[in-house]
Formats: sequence, structure tokens, C-alpha cells
Amino acid sequence: MVRGGAAPGRKGSAFECAVVKDQLAAGHAAVRVRQGQGCPFDVIALERCQDGACTLGNALHHVLYVQAKVDGYLLPAERTALLERARADGANPILALPANGSVRYELLETNNRPAARDARER
Repeated sequence: MVRGGAAPGRKGSAFECAVVKDQLAAGHAAVRVRQGQGCPFDVIALERCQDGACTLGNALHHVLYVQAKVDGYLLPAERTALLERARADGANPILALPANGSVRYELLETNNRPAARDARER
């Protein structure tokens, strides 16, 4: 059986579009990042702060760097690049996975917790 070709890329691209639609439905501003530019995330989303802990009230947004993975596996090098970029920019690194026709999100790391393990390591 031959694998590869354009089909996996189309499937990944379609899932990235589904992630953007899901983020927009959640009330976030979201766009796909142009591929092939060495960017460690597929979608950037802005979430208006609702937790009350922000000093600027509703004027502050949380930045989400979302890596979309159809197969659920994030390569270690991809994980490292995403985490480093998110730390440098003060963003939240998120892994998006397909889940029964919808999208499931995993926060890869916060300042107080170690990084979560990817779906294949569980």
C-alpha cells in the first residue's frame, strides 16, 4: 500500500480549517498561519479575557498557538518548537485533535504545570 501524496495534506488542511471554524464559533478571533514559513503552529487565536484576573479588564486577550494534528501525534521536535515559541511570545500552546466529528484541545503547558504528554504516549 502506497502512502503519502496529496491526500494526507488535504486532510490536515481540512482539519486546520475545522479548528479555525471551531475557534470562531467559540467567540475567538482565529486565522490559519501560512504554511511553509517555518512556523511551529497552524492556527493563531485570540481569546478575550474573562477570568477577572486581568488588570485591563476586557481589553486584554489571551493568545493561543494551536497545532492541529489529525493523527494525534506531535513529533518531539514539533513539540519543542511550539513550546519554545509560545514561551517566548507569552502564548498558550494548544494541541488540537479530532474527536468524533468535533475538535478536542489539550493545553500542552502552563507556567505551573509540566507539559502534557501527547496522545500516543498515553
